[in-house]
Amino acid sequence: MNSKISPCKALTPIVEKVSSENPGMDFFSMVIDQDGVNTATTFGVRSIPQLYIIKNGKVVSQKVGASDYKTVSDWVKENI
Repeated sequence: MNSKISPCKALTPIVEKVSSENPGMDFFSMVIDQDGVNTATTFGVRSIPQLYIIKNGKVVSQKVGASDYKTVSDWVKENI
């Protein structure tokens, strides 16, 4: 990953690619600002970037920090 790009921005194209390869999944992103504080608190976000896999309304897996394509893709495959 390019060290001059923020971890969240570096992760975005990776998540978009994994999303395009898994059309049955919905991907969402959230910017934590004044409006996102309650959501971040609900999910216990303490570090960013942070990814979650949610099934039937429950978090089944989470991943903290920037990752490469293979790591994110493998993580999704393990949890879907």
